[in-house]
Amino acid sequence: MKKLVCLYIFCSILSSQDYSVRFDGINDYAYVLDHSDLDLTSNYTLEAWIFPESFSWLAGIISKYHTNGSNGYTLRLNQDSPYTGLGFDELETNNSVLDVNQWYHIAAVKSSNGRRLYVNGLEVNLSGNPLNVNSNNDPIRIGSDFGGRFFQGRIDEVRIWNISRSEIEINTNMEGSLTGNEEGLIAYYNFNEGIDNTLNDLTGNEHTGVLVGNPLWTDGISVNGSLGDINYDETLNIYDAVQLVAIYLDNSLGNDQQLILCDTNQDDIIDIDDIVLLISWILGIDNSHLNGINNLSFFQESNSLIINPGENIAAIEIKFEEKVENNNNFNIPSGWIYKIKNDRLILFSIDGSSFPKDYKINLKGKTSIKSIKASDWSGNKQFKTKNSSNISQFKIYPNPFNSSFKVNINSLFNEVISLKIYDINGRFIKELYNGISKNEYNFDLNNYDISSGLYYVSLISSTKVLNKKVVYLK
Repeated sequence: MKKLVCLYIFCSILSSQDYSVRFDGINDYAYVLDHSDLDLTSNYTLEAWIFPESFSWLAGIISKYHTNGSNGYTLRLNQDSPYTGLGFDELETNNSVLDVNQWYHIAAVKSSNGRRLYVNGLEVNLSGNPLNVNSNNDPIRIGSDFGGRFFQGRIDEVRIWNISRSEIEINTNMEGSLTGNEEGLIAYYNFNEGIDNTLNDLTGNEHTGVLVGNPLWTDGISVNGSLGDINYDETLNIYDAVQLVAIYLDNSLGNDQQLILCDTNQDDIIDIDDIVLLISWILGIDNSHLNGINNLSFFQESNSLIINPGENIAAIEIKFEEKVENNNNFNIPSGWIYKIKNDRLILFSIDGSSFPKDYKINLKGKTSIKSIKASDWSGNKQFKTKNSSNISQFKIYPNPFNSSFKVNINSLFNEVISLKIYDINGRFIKELYNGISKNEYNFDLNNYDISSGLYYVSLISSTKVLNKKVVYLK
């Protein structure tokens, strides 16, 4: 789980821009004519909010490199499939930095100490050999890189600085608007025109941008503090749920504001309960009539996992003793999706369905379960660790009995158990059962050569041994 530490007052977060421009990834872009102000080679910062709708090779975000050998600065997607990373002056991140249909703030900084790249205010690693950036006569393009490498998605709040901005400076105002008079700001486009094909430079330096192709004006980035709106598009949808899971599993970088929005139930912890609540909001589920969790159980045998989750389960998180392999043939119920990160597996419903009973999942490799947590549509949950007691009830009835009796067992998860009978002196008489645990057993001692008297029935599991005294009246 993620615990939140809020360093600012939640209600002080300001709403940002109303518009952005959506580029089609085919021939849309904006250009700004060359000017000496824009020939940056030593210290500079490039910033933008982006909302990628697909990923393609070296798709441009901000670029001044459009002719052979011009070697201008570039901020774009990376060159390795599936192109879900970023590139800055030919240094690159790994893939999986970005997801589709999510807003991201990107800041690329060049200084005398090298280059740094920030996603949502957090620095990400860059590798490779940096470009030796030169002044040139190329225009700046927004949404396009050299050779027509076009970006598909929305772009908003483009800022170009002739200084190297610090991490603190980037985080201070990335979620708000600028005045245009900030020190070092040489071009600033807030995309709030909403009409025509002109992007006004709000610095007063008159580096006007012109839209080319047929890009569309659409909703822009709006940091308005709505719980669950993690991708800032002012709509609660499945993309918010996927982003919440990615942040929870550390598959995606989340800024301080997004961490607040992830905590949908406002308990200062991000976990699967927040995922369930967000999905119920998205689907408009009325959970007032639903029953809570009961008799959650699972059984692992080799690389198979059998789950019997009880009623109305909306999400399951399983932690393993070791890293779990991501199986491309991972079979899950219809209407559910899953995410894996290292030793954690999360499954959750996206259509309001509950997890089916006795469902079998195949896992790659041999892994052992450390703990399991389930959350239902009503917010109820159950949690169990490997080392805690699995058996919550062990009853024998009738007692005394004549010939036959029943054993009732309640357990969180299924495991291999043994039921044995001993005489009053502790001498082993008979093993009545050895196998996967279940709720009820029926035994008839007439089938065995056992005389009347006092006996002990012993239940032996992986974590404990329980004994019950019984009286056999033959």
